[in-house]
Amino acid sequence: MGNWPDQFDRLLKEAGFLWSATLNGDDVPYMHPTSLVEIPIHLELEDRPYFQFNFTPAFPKGQSRIASYESVLSNWIAEFDAYRKFGACFVLQLRPEMTGTPGRIFLVEAFIKHVLSFDDVWLATAAEVAAWHLANNAHATSADHPLNVFDAYQREHRAPP
Repeated sequence: MGNWPDQFDRLLKEAGFLWSATLNGDDVPYMHPTSLVEIPIHLELEDRPYFQFNFTPAFPKGQSRIASYESVLSNWIAEFDAYRKFGACFVLQLRPEMTGTPGRIFLVEAFIKHVLSFDDVWLATAAEVAAWHLANNAHATSADHPLNVFDAYQREHRAPP
C-alpha cells in the first residue's frame, strides 16, 4: 500500500537489500536516505487490477469481472510508449497466478515484442536498474521529492510518544 513503518528502508538495507519496488512517488528510480534504491511502481502497470476477480459484489454494478485481454495489452503498450517518450522507467509487475495462464501469456509475448521493436530501450532486471542508478545517480532525493514530502508529513502528524 506504500505505507512503510518508520525507517523501514534502514531495516531493508541492514538485511542486505539494495533495492525495492514497492512504492510510487516518481516515474524514475530514486534513492532513500539509506541509499536503498526505489524502483517506483504504478497500479496501472500491474496485472492484478486487470485480472483479479471481484467476486461479490461486482463493482461497478453490471461491469464484467475482468478486463478484456485486448484492452489490457492496449493499455500496457500506451503506457510503455508514453514512458519511452519521456525517458521514464517502465516497470510491469506480473504474477504467475494472474498472467501466467495459457490464455494470457500471449499478452506478455505481444508486449515484449512491442518493447523489443525499439532500439533505444533497455530491458533489464530490477537489480540491473538499481546498480545503474547507484552508479549514475548516487545522490539523495531533493527535499521536494514526494518521498521526503510524505516523510515530513508523517513526522509532523505523528502522535507524541
